[in-house]
Amino acid sequence: MRHHELLRQWREGLAWLPTSGRMVRVTNQVSTEIAQVRKAAWATYGETLSGAVSEFLMPGAPENHVRFAPHAVLYLQWEARFPQEWRAAAPYTPWGTKKDVLWHFADRGPTVATRAALEDLVMAAVCRPHRCEDRRFSALARRLDGPGLRARLREASGAEDPNVALRATFVCWVLDHPDAPVTVASWRNWVAAHLR
Repeated sequence: MRHHELLRQWREGLAWLPTSGRMVRVTNQVSTEIAQVRKAAWATYGETLSGAVSEFLMPGAPENHVRFAPHAVLYLQWEARFPQEWRAAAPYTPWGTKKDVLWHFADRGPTVATRAALEDLVMAAVCRPHRCEDRRFSALARRLDGPGLRARLREASGAEDPNVALRATFVCWVLDHPDAPVTVASWRNWVAAHLR
């Protein structure tokens, strides 16, 4: 509810700003007011979960990785548990942000505080019907590789649901082949070879 209210305030602030379709006579005083409204609107956005995730993804700010990693995990958990609500609450298309968060974790790795939750998210992606950008969990699994994750994947590879078993076996293959690309093409090629 807080996230929604902050987004409403942010949108109201941005709606007040002049656009190319609404020309205003800009004086020094109006220019100062515009700058203040813009600053306040973006400060409000920064208090939302989307704002915290944006900070997590900020290039050249490694300190943000540890500080905002729990927010990025919360963002992924929200998508996993309440996908319709997650999608409706995003100020922009959420799929690109999901992709960027997964890439960022795959690139920089988990934090001590986020490792277990990220392993759970990898397993959730393996065990549910495929969603947009879920393939990026396979690359993240490489950063999380360990006996616990491998045991969970081996168990899932014996699932009654053939799709779950196939995805779990693919992620095991990704872990065993660290130099193999994790792309749509590599997935299709692996499936074609595996199902022969």
